[in-house]
Amino acid sequence: PRGATGAPAFDPSNPLTLYDFFEDLEYMFEQAGITDASAMKGHAVRYAPSEAKLLWRQFATFGEAHSYEDFKKETIKEYLGEDGKRLYLIGDLRVLVEDVAKTPFRSASEFKTYSRRFRTIADYLVKHKTLREDERDRLFFKGLPNSLREAVLERLKFTCPEVQAPRQPYTVDQVTAATEFVMDSQDNDSSAAPLVASTSRATSSSISHAKSESSQIVDA
Repeated sequence: PRGATGAPAFDPSNPLTLYDFFEDLEYMFEQAGITDASAMKGHAVRYAPSEAKLLWRQFATFGEAHSYEDFKKETIKEYLGEDGKRLYLIGDLRVLVEDVAKTPFRSASEFKTYSRRFRTIADYLVKHKTLREDERDRLFFKGLPNSLREAVLERLKFTCPEVQAPRQPYTVDQVTAATEFVMDSQDNDSSAAPLVASTSRATSSSISHAKSESSQIVDA
């Protein structure tokens, strides 16, 4: 039934879910042995959200003269562009990079979240030839907050001396490895700091106590 747990669902506010919708729908067709194009399109509309039903029924490909695949392609084009090629734009990637660069990463997990979001969009753009690989690599490095860039760059100079920066950008993988190393090092330094401070205070206390004892002996 529509709305039941596991039933195909599509959220128009998140066009990416259209792929999940058709994947689940086609799994059900396979399990139920449904191969008739009209029935398949009818079920697609039945599971569609209410605000999409009228639009989908008005597609030219919803008619009997067209196949289910024709209908599916037109539906994807409506929300994601021809063959899904407008799922992401370069502007989406630039907005992500600019937003992330404004705030320092509070943990390695925040950097990894940025990395995953970046690669999802960037690799899609590279695949569809709307972004070059070297442009992708330059943008990824720009996403690092200013407070982190210098340390990462120094690490990259050490680990990747063959890269002729800035003419040649460091790859996403190279920047990722260097960033994780720097952040791990910072975490280790911060965790060690209290111990060092505690040790220093203990040492100072011991020295003061020893001086006090020496003074008492001399006075005696």
